[in-house]
Amino acid sequence: MLAKDPAQRYQTGDDLARDLRALDLNCDPTVELNYSGMTQSLTGVMPVTPPPARKKIPLVAIFIAGALVISGAAWWRIQRDNSTTALPIETQLAVLPFTAPSGNAEDAAFGNGLAGIVAGRLASLGANVVPENDLERNRIATPADARRIFGIPIVLAGKIGREPSGASRVVLDVIDTASGRPLRSAVVTADTSTEPLQDKVLTQAVVLLHISPDPNAMSKARAENTHTASAYDYYVLGNGYLQRWDQAGNLGFALASFQKAINVDPSYAMAYAGLAAAYWQQYVAAHDQQDLDRARDAAIQALSRNESLDSPHITLGAIAVHLGQVDEGIRQLRMALDRDPVNAEACRELANAYVAAGKPDEAEATYRRAIQYRANFWLGYNDLAVFFNDRGRYDEAEQTLHKAATLTPDNYVVFRNLGGVQMARGEWTEAESSFRRAIELRPRGSVYSNLGTLYIYTGRYADAVPVLEKAVALSGAEKYADVIWANLGDAYKWTKGREKDAPAAYAKAMELATTQLAVTPNDATLLSQIAVYHAKAGQMPEAERFIHDALAAAPHDPAVRYNSALVFEIGGHRRQSLAALHAAIGAGYSINVVEKDPELASLRADPAYRALTAPSREKK
Repeated sequence: MLAKDPAQRYQTGDDLARDLRALDLNCDPTVELNYSGMTQSLTGVMPVTPPPARKKIPLVAIFIAGALVISGAAWWRIQRDNSTTALPIETQLAVLPFTAPSGNAEDAAFGNGLAGIVAGRLASLGANVVPENDLERNRIATPADARRIFGIPIVLAGKIGREPSGASRVVLDVIDTASGRPLRSAVVTADTSTEPLQDKVLTQAVVLLHISPDPNAMSKARAENTHTASAYDYYVLGNGYLQRWDQAGNLGFALASFQKAINVDPSYAMAYAGLAAAYWQQYVAAHDQQDLDRARDAAIQALSRNESLDSPHITLGAIAVHLGQVDEGIRQLRMALDRDPVNAEACRELANAYVAAGKPDEAEATYRRAIQYRANFWLGYNDLAVFFNDRGRYDEAEQTLHKAATLTPDNYVVFRNLGGVQMARGEWTEAESSFRRAIELRPRGSVYSNLGTLYIYTGRYADAVPVLEKAVALSGAEKYADVIWANLGDAYKWTKGREKDAPAAYAKAMELATTQLAVTPNDATLLSQIAVYHAKAGQMPEAERFIHDALAAAPHDPAVRYNSALVFEIGGHRRQSLAALHAAIGAGYSINVVEKDPELASLRADPAYRALTAPSREKK
């Protein structure tokens, strides 16, 4: 936190330098949400990044090694602005990836890792820093991008290189995003064989931003230090590679770098945290159980070396919830909050765990707590909107997403989710406008899929086909690619002359969903979706088996109930379909979507349906 009492501010550079070593870095991923044509609720899509801990390069907490000396030192200088006004705690800023003019891949990775360290350290000092993964996910590369997407006034940028003497050199700039001009600048140099460059960069960033740390916030973490500069360098490099896990080979490089850090300093708790993050990322990408086990083991090793860390508990908690071990996940996440009570990302993960545990009151309170801790962070509002949407509280969901859009006016995720809520409210024109705005901002498979689903629901089947073919082409192997393929199957099924193409699309959806099911066999929503895929492909015995398992796992879930209504209707069990539909609507499923789904056209003509849904239709 920023020091509030002037008496608590540091009197000398040595005092600041000593305690900066005790900080830990946290960064978080962006949760994305898709509107599924198969399930009305906004479905949370956790991108292939490790579960979040506070403001971190995925699940990595970082500390600064070595002694710092800034009072009277000759290795830094400040230019242009010598004002001493402290940065207001509410001012949001971003640390852009540090660039490497050399073009060397390892220099670039180190620059990414170093920028992530600085971002997380500033966050742990109380600065309102945009998480590193949000920058990457929204393709933020310039100050103008940061202003356009996040509406923030300043960024910290850097360039790394070499002095003629061989020493490392970093040029730091605090840039006004409105004008694009530097407000303050500094140059940091260090012989990294004997001096910790990252310590000097962090200290200089604190000076440039006029941040005054509270010493009491640092004392608890001093045991995290490593006294081996090369171990820390490997750690920084590993984090840099991990940030760009999407590039070929980078996950392997990250694993190797973290392991080298451990080899140099086996007591290095944060290196084990980094190793856990990399293995978790690899598991999410390839679904290899061994990687999951290694991620868990590395997190445990980190805690065995420093039990005061919060990030390994967030890792273990998220893994547990992912595997359906919800009680254990909640326990781990509460332990993380015991160590850092104002950790907004831990609150968000705990809220998700409460949802999985069927504790909506606790979940809502915890989502709101996360917003309280980070009032200017759009993702907290996005998560709360999903919670409202999944419970049929569409007015509140739309209002909350409008708040998120105010914070990030050019955020495609927000507009994609806003379109989903507008569909649920029957605002079809407004929903189409939101989806098109999201596509303008970032053309992703999930957004095209939502737009194609809207076309299906509004009877524009031929228009839906090219849109959903585009969605499939962009979706790759993302987690909800099965839903996109199934939506394409629906477009083919209802478009004259394309019916013959539907079975192959449904088969692909089943293949992708079955692969996911091997990882999370108790995922009730996924089980119910697979049931629908089988039913639409004419495989009713398999459909009935899967829907039975889904209902056993989550008998009151509105999306599962709705999918069971589809399966029963396709299978010719009208009475069961009506009962399931009534239960789904009662639990919050949108009557506006029910009224548009072409699969239920015959059912809607049944007088029993009209009588059953009359109260819901009157409320529209």
